[in-house]
Amino acid sequence: LWLCYFALRLFKMPAQRRLIHLGVILFMTACLVAASMFEADTIKLSEHHIHSPEVEKPVRIALLADLHLGAGSSIKRLQNIVGQVNAQEPDIIILAGDTLDHRPDLLSEHADVLSQLIASHGVYAVLGNHEYGAGLPGSLEFFQQAGIPLLRNSSIYFEDLNVRVAGMDDAHANWSMWQRYMATTMAQARQEEYVILGAHRPRWFEELAVPAGTDLMLSGHTH
Repeated sequence: LWLCYFALRLFKMPAQRRLIHLGVILFMTACLVAASMFEADTIKLSEHHIHSPEVEKPVRIALLADLHLGAGSSIKRLQNIVGQVNAQEPDIIILAGDTLDHRPDLLSEHADVLSQLIASHGVYAVLGNHEYGAGLPGSLEFFQQAGIPLLRNSSIYFEDLNVRVAGMDDAHANWSMWQRYMATTMAQARQEEYVILGAHRPRWFEELAVPAGTDLMLSGHTH
């Protein structure tokens, strides 16, 4: 907004001052772009401990969100991420959407790297808004090549852990779509299970997810 404000004021300034202010605007814009690129290239690892009477033995879950892989994405960086995740020795790995950014047809090597993710009970993914933006058919092919099952309004139950992992397609900010997707996704969930919901956008947890039986919701999108 402040960039728009200064841009509008340019038209009311003398030519020399206009050039100075234009230079300031261009500099600040470059700083913002550089900051966003730095954030996208930064690997953030955090650990959280949750206790529940439904889960009797330790379960280690790794969450990956918003990788935004595109044609220019570094293979070395992705290998580093995969190595860091595998080093945690997770039981379950969840990719919470926006794994892709664009041109999934050019990401064959990236898919091969993601296929190296290892978890004792499997690696699963949900769709984010960027998977749709990149083209759904190509995005589906990418996950198939990576050997990562997509949880599309569905769930899988691990009896030895008493944990159900559910995954919901990105429903944007559409309340009625969230209601429909949530009802389908959680249809098999039972009260005695510990239910983990992967949904790209962290919306309506108390309003929709909890009443449907969700104990823990894992999301991304807000970076």
